[in-house]
Amino acid sequence: MNRTSFLSLLAFLSLIGIQNPSLSFPSRNGFPSGIQELQKFQKQFPSTGNKQLKAPSAPSNQKSLEDLNENDLMKAAQNAMEKKRYEELKRIANQGIKLQPEDKKIYATFYRLRGMATMNLQPNQEGVSSAISDWKTSSEIAPDSYELAETYEITLELQAGLDKEKAMNMASQAMKENKKDSKVHKVVGSFYQENKENKKALDAFNKAIKLSPKESDLYKLRGIIKYDELNDKKGGCKDMKTSSNMGNEDAKGIYMKVCAPPREKARYECDNLENMVLMGMNTAAIIQGQMVLSGGDPEVMKKLNIMEGMCPDVFVERTPRQW
Repeated sequence: MNRTSFLSLLAFLSLIGIQNPSLSFPSRNGFPSGIQELQKFQKQFPSTGNKQLKAPSAPSNQKSLEDLNENDLMKAAQNAMEKKRYEELKRIANQGIKLQPEDKKIYATFYRLRGMATMNLQPNQEGVSSAISDWKTSSEIAPDSYELAETYEITLELQAGLDKEKAMNMASQAMKENKKDSKVHKVVGSFYQENKENKKALDAFNKAIKLSPKESDLYKLRGIIKYDELNDKKGGCKDMKTSSNMGNEDAKGIYMKVCAPPREKARYECDNLENMVLMGMNTAAIIQGQMVLSGGDPEVMKKLNIMEGMCPDVFVERTPRQW
């Protein structure tokens, strides 16, 4: 998983309908908006066959829960989440698990819900450990709906907020238990990278690339580690170029900025500026801005001199097009 994907810390919580979960431990990325996740919930479980989910009144005791089928329990869970009734949510989830629905996705979701309820009721090591166990179970039941890698992405983050050492041990164990899952290695590598365990991150990305050699993002991530953290500029640039050649636009931008030789940088920038000319922009002003901001940097001036021969039209002053 690349670094930007970490910005969705609780992406797997496809059922949450709350604005701000009140947890007492820190998180690098924060939590999703209740509106976004509630919309995700509604897309996942809009109906059963042609029959729309009913909206039963929120159950208040175990007896009323026992009268509900799995679809009504799902709707009741949504209501409980919206109102932050975590005790009620946990009872609903327990009843749903007890039913053992034939629909694996719904069955797994009850474990997911129970984990979220527990985490909010017990924002401590015991609660997080219990939640992690439920989330892993949900991935085992319905791996297509709740990928194991996605589960590890969140659980490692949550555990690190309470106990960094335990999170590191969990990351190591995840790789041992999922030796053939490149996505898990990718998640673990990104986790190590975020926590400055750079050699471990490199090892995780190496293993992920061996398993999925055609995934461009893996080369980009490994290139960043090599270039930024391990002082392997040559190796980092090689990985970044590999990723760029595979069509990764992020990697291409990084490669052109820090790795490409002057003529290659000039050609890349000429292409971009020529597109801007077609859009009616005054590219000469952009170039002048580069010169000023660089303070006459020799590398920048060399690139611009090459560009004058490649794409002289972008140096011509124009009146910007009025839209």
